[in-house]
Amino acid sequence: YGAEMTYDYYLYKHGRNSYDDQGAQLMSYVHMGQNMQNAFWNGSAMFYGDGVNNYPYTFLSVCGHEITHGVTQYSANLEYQNESGALNESFSDIFGVMIHYYATDTLQWTIGEELNSPFRDLSNPNRFENPDTYLGNYWVTGTEDYGGVHTNCGVGNYWFYLQYYRLILFLFFLSGAFFFFFCCSAFLCLTKFLSR
Repeated sequence: YGAEMTYDYYLYKHGRNSYDDQGAQLMSYVHMGQNMQNAFWNGSAMFYGDGVNNYPYTFLSVCGHEITHGVTQYSANLEYQNESGALNESFSDIFGVMIHYYATDTLQWTIGEELNSPFRDLSNPNRFENPDTYLGNYWVTGTEDYGGVHTNCGVGNYWFYLQYYRLILFLFFLSGAFFFFFCCSAFLCLTKFLSR
């Protein structure tokens, strides 16, 4: 379901035919490892671990996140380390949230909420020890985690959240149409302005 909703989101909201925009099949492998609490994109397919109590990490925000790594690979091709790697992770978080909203009509700013144990929060990155500003609190330096890609993504995540709410405050009401306006902004940034 998550892969299907992700495919539909990119096709119907952005006119993109799969992660490569050439109709590539979405290959997903579930129940990887034993109690592996993770999911990942390997360059051509998604892999989802067993998770907790044999409940695999195939929920909407994570499926959207992992497939977006493919979109990034075939568009901006951001190097997966340091700041560009953090942007790669951030775009995946942003689109994970957007795909969840597209499929459920519920705006949820966290990744992993479906398991009742979120691990990133776009509205408050500091909640999970992610920075909300460049070089701010919780900023990771060094080589661990490819230069902190899973932590420093909080800066881009918070940027998206703030842009969304600035528009809402300006317009004084909430509407899904405006949310998708910002989705399109992030999509254009990823696929056109940062592309090879």
